[in-house]
Amino acid sequence: MVVALVDYALCELLASYGMLPEITFGERTGSLVAAVISGVLSLGAAVGHHLALEWARGSAEPVAFARVRPEREAFEGVLRDWQGQAHLSAVYGPNERVLSGAPAALAQVTDALAAAGAEITEEREGTWPSVAYQGQADAWQRTVRDAAYQQPDSRYQSPHTLTTSRNPEALRADFRDHALTAPIRYDEGLRELYNQGYRFFVELGAPRDAEVLRREDVVVLRLTDAGSALESLLRALARLSCQGSSLNWQDHYAGQGRCKLMLPNYPFEPTRHWLAHSGADRESAELTGRLGGRLSREELRGEELGLPVRQKQYLYTFAHQNFPELVDNSGFVHVGYYLEMLRAVLAERHPGRLCRVREMRFTAPIMVFAEETKEVLLVLDPREDGDDPREDGDGSFDFQFHSKEADAAQWSLNVHGVVGSADEVADAAPLDIAAAQRASDRHVPREEFYEPLEQDRGFCFGPAVRYVDGAWWRGRSEVLVGFAAPEGVTARRAYALGFHPGVLDSCAQTCNYVAVERTPSGRKYMVAEMDEVLLRPCSTAEGLFASVAVPDYHAERGEITGSIRLVDGSGTTVASVGHIRLKEFDEKKLGELKAMMDAATLDKEGEDRDFLQRYGYANAERKQEMVLEYLSRLLAYILEMEPEEVDPDQPMSDFGLDSMTGLRFFHKTATLLSVDISFADMV
Repeated sequence: MVVALVDYALCELLASYGMLPEITFGERTGSLVAAVISGVLSLGAAVGHHLALEWARGSAEPVAFARVRPEREAFEGVLRDWQGQAHLSAVYGPNERVLSGAPAALAQVTDALAAAGAEITEEREGTWPSVAYQGQADAWQRTVRDAAYQQPDSRYQSPHTLTTSRNPEALRADFRDHALTAPIRYDEGLRELYNQGYRFFVELGAPRDAEVLRREDVVVLRLTDAGSALESLLRALARLSCQGSSLNWQDHYAGQGRCKLMLPNYPFEPTRHWLAHSGADRESAELTGRLGGRLSREELRGEELGLPVRQKQYLYTFAHQNFPELVDNSGFVHVGYYLEMLRAVLAERHPGRLCRVREMRFTAPIMVFAEETKEVLLVLDPREDGDDPREDGDGSFDFQFHSKEADAAQWSLNVHGVVGSADEVADAAPLDIAAAQRASDRHVPREEFYEPLEQDRGFCFGPAVRYVDGAWWRGRSEVLVGFAAPEGVTARRAYALGFHPGVLDSCAQTCNYVAVERTPSGRKYMVAEMDEVLLRPCSTAEGLFASVAVPDYHAERGEITGSIRLVDGSGTTVASVGHIRLKEFDEKKLGELKAMMDAATLDKEGEDRDFLQRYGYANAERKQEMVLEYLSRLLAYILEMEPEEVDPDQPMSDFGLDSMTGLRFFHKTATLLSVDISFADMV
C-alpha cells in the first residue's frame, strides 16, 4: 500500500503543476489510486479495499505467480493442455503475460512453457487477481457492497472490463465482480485509450522493463530512477511540455528569481535556432499557403500535399460557401463525406477496385458554423506487410482525419481507421425491391419519417439533408428506405461513390429511426464506429434503396448496432456497412457541443444565419420554443450564467440587468435575429 500512497502523492504533485487527468487507468493497487484520483473512491475507502483484497488473498490456499514471455501459439497451446491448473492474471503485451495457480501445478506449467522457448520469471509478490481466489469472492464482495462510491469527477477506465462509467453502482459492480479474480487487460486498455483519442499518457511507478510502455507518447515517472528525484521529475515535466501540456512553472520556481529565456537572444543576430533540412523554407512557405486557405479546392477533391514524408496527406476546405447543406445539418460534417473522400483517394490509386474501410472510429465531430472555415486533413499511413494477418497485399493505409479552423495552429483528431482496396466479393442475390415493399408491415412517407427524429429525438434536419423518400417496415428492427434528392439539390459533380454522400448519412439517420420504439424517449445516437464498409466502383447509381437493420440495443452501454446494405434500382449492392455502432450522446457531450455552438453564434457580430434558417423550416409551435430557448441562452451568455440558471418564466426585472448588460442584450438580440424591436418591448 506504500507504493500506492506514493503514486497518489505523485498525482497530487503533478496536479500542482496543472496536470489534471482527463481519464485514469491503473492495475492492481494502481487501479485504486486511479479510482481515488478520478473521485470514485475516497482515500480511506481505497485503503479499505486494499486491506480487504489482501485479506482475501491471504486466507486462500497458496497461489504462485510467474511472468511469462512466450510465443503466442505456444502459450495458448500449453494453457489448453493445463486448463484449470493455470490461470491468466494479467496481459502486459502481445508476448508478456502473468500466470497464476497452485505452486506445484504452476511449476509444471512454466516448465512446459520454458521447454517451448518461453522466458519465465517467478514473481515473489503476488498481488494480481486470480481465478484461484474464487473461494474468497463472497467475502470480498460483501466488503465492497458496503463501501461508499461516488460519481467520478473525471473518467475512470476499468483494468478488467475496459469500460468507463459515471454511475457509482456500475463502478461498484465492476470492482465487486472483477477486482479479485478477473485478469488485468493492461495492454488492451492502453490501446483502447489511444483509440478513444487520447494522445499521451503519464505512467507512475512503472517497472523499467515494461515493454508496453516503450512508446513516445507515454511519459514514465518512476518511484526510483537513475539520478536524483528532482532530476527525474524535471525530465518527466519536460517531456510533458513537449507533448503539448501547459505546465505551471511559477509555483515550482517561486522565490528563486528565475525568468524565461527567449530564443534567439538577439533578434537581429543572423543565427538560426531551428533544425532545418534541404528546401525547408520553400516547403514551409508552400504549406503555409495551403493551410491559409489561399488555394481553391473543389469541394471533396483534396489537394495532395507533396511533403517529403512517408504518409500521404490531402487537404480540404469546408465552409458554408462550398457546402451550404451544412446549415441544414446543424453544422455537422456527416459520415458520407468521410467515405467519399476515402473512396476518391483510393480510386486514384486502385481504379476499378472495391474500397474496403475497417475499424472506422469517430472520436469527435467536425462542426462548421456560418462565417467559419475549417481545414480538414486526411493522412494516409501505409501499413507494413504483416501489420494485420487479414491483409493480402491490398495496399492498405491507416487513415486519420484531422481538423482545425483555417487560422488556427492546432489540429484535432476526428476520425481514424484502416482503408484499402479489395477484390470483388461474393454478394447476396439482388434485392427484390418491389417484393420487399409488398411484404412490408407498413409504409411511412418522407415527412412522417423525419417527424419522430425531430420531435422525439431533437435532431434538426433541414431540407437539403432529407434524402429519405419513404420507409417500409420489415418487422420490428429492419426498414427498407428509398432515397430521392431533396428539392433544389442537384449533383454539382460526379462523386467517387457514384451518388451523393448524403445518402449514406441518411442511412445513419435511419438507424436512429429504426430504434425509436426500443430506446428511451429524447435520446439521440451518433455514429461512433463502422466496420467492414465496402464501396463498389460505379459511375452513377440511381434509384437507390437501403436495407437498414438495427437488431441490437444495449441499454447499459447506451448503444445501438446494426448493418446497412445500399442497392441501386436493380437491387444490386453498391455499398454496404457490415457493422455500425451508434453511441448515445451523454449530457456532458451535449453540453460541450451546445457550449461550442453558443460560443460560435452568440459572440458573432452579424445575424445568426444558422438559427434563422432552422427557424424558417420549423412549425409554428416549434418556432416559439426555439426563440424562447435562444433568448434564454443569449441572456445567460450576457450575464455569464449557466443556461439552466435562466428560468424563462421569471420576469426580466429579476435578472439584475444594468444599463450596460441590458443594452448589450437588446442590441445582440436585434442583430443576431435580424429583428426590429423597441427596447421597451424587449424589457
